[in-house]
Amino acid sequence: MIINNYHTHTKRCGHATGEDIDYVNYAISLHMKTLGFSCHISHTDFELNASYLKDIQKLKEQFKDKIKILKAFECEYEDDLIPYYRNLVETKQVDYLIFGNHNTTYNGTFYNFIRPFKDVTYLDVYYETLKKALDSHLFTYICHPDVFLKGYLKWDEHAINLTHKMGKLLSQYDCYVELSGTGYRSKARLKYNGEFLPTYPFKEFFKILKQYPLKFVLGADAHAPEQLNDDAIKYIEDMKDELELNTVDEINF
Repeated sequence: MIINNYHTHTKRCGHATGEDIDYVNYAISLHMKTLGFSCHISHTDFELNASYLKDIQKLKEQFKDKIKILKAFECEYEDDLIPYYRNLVETKQVDYLIFGNHNTTYNGTFYNFIRPFKDVTYLDVYYETLKKALDSHLFTYICHPDVFLKGYLKWDEHAINLTHKMGKLLSQYDCYVELSGTGYRSKARLKYNGEFLPTYPFKEFFKILKQYPLKFVLGADAHAPEQLNDDAIKYIEDMKDELELNTVDEINF
């Protein structure tokens, strides 16, 4: 079981269920120490973002004697949003930001990394987007770094080369790299060695990242309260143990 989870969504993102308080109560019932709310940030409805932060702050104060609650957002990289993100961090409106990298606009073209694609240019853009995010020094938690496999659906020389490049890049920054539970819950599967496996976390990907001096963290990526402790959690815990990854149980942001 994950005692400190830093990747938790709310129904505000449109694809999660349960009230905020439901996540808190379930986390307390599991004797968790930390529950980090990190809902997807809205790129357009800044009032919704502010309202979310106020709601989580109330829970943070209400349950401070029972569990540590943290405020965060999961973000995508867009050049024009970096000042907004930076303000959130510098004014301490959030405890941290995590980087999702599902999509981006690059040189005027929109790229979606979790929809099927065959053009390996997407892999180059995925890497460049990650580099831009890391260079901003706003994200110290990189969630599901292998999420591009949900769109690419192949483990070939291009994916392997990208993974090595990512390992070298990530090792240059003080960041945490996540094994995410939500890929296990997804129906998306990648055929590898005769098996249909979750696209992320993908074992071969993490076998490569293990070769680099990185700090790994388990993340429920919960979109429902019960996902704080479900079969997906067991899946990532088993992968962590099998690969003997250098995992961190608690993060001090």
